Amino acid sequence: IALILLLVTLPITGIILLGILGEHKFNTLPYFTSNGQVDSLTTDARSVGYFQLINHKGEPYGSKELKGSIWIAAFFSTGAENAGITTKQLLWPNFRYRDVEGINIVCFSLDPEYDTPEILSEYVHMNTRYNGVDDKWQFLTGDIEEINRLIEEDFKESRDAVEPHNIAKLWLVDAEGYLRGRYHAASGNALRDATEDIALLRKQMDLEEYRIRKINESVAEINES
Repeated sequence: IALILLLVTLPITGIILLGILGEHKFNTLPYFTSNGQVDSLTTDARSVGYFQLINHKGEPYGSKELKGSIWIAAFFSTGAENAGITTKQLLWPNFRYRDVEGINIVCFSLDPEYDTPEILSEYVHMNTRYNGVDDKWQFLTGDIEEINRLIEEDFKESRDAVEPHNIAKLWLVDAEGYLRGRYHAASGNALRDATEDIALLRKQMDLEEYRIRKINESVAEINES
């Protein structure tokens, strides 16, 4: 009996120890820098800085409210011809994470004069009717100079002279504001890929929280002893 118990408990103990003490290896997303993409965080990693605009509810909204959330950034006007294409792409991650806190879609209007909070509110309501979490989809309008500054300086994007009210690139931003993914809105699988990339970021965040918790527990045990 003792031998049987030993043979059963040893593998289980090993699995537990590997899960707690082992180093987790998994694919993760790169960071964007001025010189290209890198696998780990560096001092020149590009990030979204402070900004504050007006959302579809007519309320101030910006980087402060997004702190700690993973979000997808999109740039277009609801009155643009290809707004439907971008919207179709954004519906993928919105549906996948419709009941999950801390994952947002943030659209920046390229035509604030047309995209009033009233128009944007109708757009957001139509696309989030089945969401289990409120305010996941934000559509921001406001000062066009601030929107342009954010697009050019933080996202390094530029308007097309032919289609100034549409930027066909979508960005994935992590919980610390770093740029982690770039996708073309016209690509059939663009936001399907982004949906999977969000899962990678969440896994990375969960493992980092676990690592920090175990360190804090070890420190507490040392202090108690």
